[in-house]
Amino acid sequence: MLSWLNRAGPLAIPRFIWLLFAADAALGLAYLIDAFAGHPLGSLAHIIDLDGESNLPTWYSSIQWFVVFCVLTAVADGRVSRSNVRSWLLWLVPLIFLLFSMDEVVQVHESVGLHADALHPGGTRAGTAVHVTGLFFLVVGLPFVIGFGALILGVRPYLQRPPGALTKLIVGMTMMLVGAVGFDFLANFVEDLSTPAIILIYIEESLEMFGATVILWGSYQLLMPAG
Repeated sequence: MLSWLNRAGPLAIPRFIWLLFAADAALGLAYLIDAFAGHPLGSLAHIIDLDGESNLPTWYSSIQWFVVFCVLTAVADGRVSRSNVRSWLLWLVPLIFLLFSMDEVVQVHESVGLHADALHPGGTRAGTAVHVTGLFFLVVGLPFVIGFGALILGVRPYLQRPPGALTKLIVGMTMMLVGAVGFDFLANFVEDLSTPAIILIYIEESLEMFGATVILWGSYQLLMPAG
């Protein structure tokens, strides 16, 4: 079974990556169908709510990031050199994805975003242009983009092989950030529970899931360059 999953499928993409892409798409479509059908599942709709917590999409994403953490930890273990201090930065890369996995469950970024409300006049986001997201994009999103970009520049020499693997990590992270920061920010300008709001949630969460799968694909290539 493992051998079959590792084999290349269409477009030379490993079969297990295709299966993950299918799962990403299925979770997104399930949410859309349920939302536009008027939630025929009733209370069970929570299970597939992309905007919900402690449900199937949340746990799926948490597992995605944890697998990325495990794979990149193995990559770092094989490429870090004691004599090359700069290569030690590789250990920071998997730790980022471990934090992502934990955050899906613990919701640290939301807590930070709430505490950032103190920066608003009056100490509340209510009545501001960012009444939904607050200053999350500014206090969390922007610093992370800058920090991750600097880290990638630092470890780039050690992730050049095989060709294309590092690019997938960058593309996947870009997809994730466009969803988590960009489309999340747009939620400030649509009415809650409206059709545009539902579509924004779908795009945001789908970009995050597909981005995680692309990152896992690149991580897998880094771990098995001969494959």
